[in-house]
Amino acid sequence: MKPKQGLQRRTPAAGWRMLPVLALVLAMPVAAADGDAADQAFYRRAASCAAVMKPEVVRLADRWRAGERGVRGDIQRLTELSFTFVGVAYKRGLRGEAADRLLAEAERAQAAQPAAALRQLSAECQAEARQLLDRSNVIERMLVRNRAKARVEHLLDDTPAAPAGTQRAGA
Repeated sequence: MKPKQGLQRRTPAAGWRMLPVLALVLAMPVAAADGDAADQAFYRRAASCAAVMKPEVVRLADRWRAGERGVRGDIQRLTELSFTFVGVAYKRGLRGEAADRLLAEAERAQAAQPAAALRQLSAECQAEARQLLDRSNVIERMLVRNRAKARVEHLLDDTPAAPAGTQRAGA
């Protein structure tokens, strides 16, 4: 039987190209923007954990820029752990301005805390993030690692920004 004229026959490979997109869509549950009380508590915790790890990453990046190349793995690890909280909060429904507001609130609250309390919070958050990452599926872990890698590459990029209308070398 011949295919009707005007209809193109799809190759099996064409369907496979959409598989990653389909998997991402299926992995994301539909969540209400406000979320329930448990979601709100998690959003605050995620913001607090992201906020406490952020200055640690910045300090490590400063050491890397000063020539201490051995800290890159620590930068990657902390960034992945922080992004784990970001990803789970996003999956549960936290978006844009609400996320920015919670992060700013957490940073302000932590500015007044003693260093020992922040070290303890960071240790707790890192352990919690490892558990969240362990419970995530392979696609979620891939997304976290991919986004964290891109963030670290951007953070450690020593190439000065090119003037408007020009390209950086290699771009």
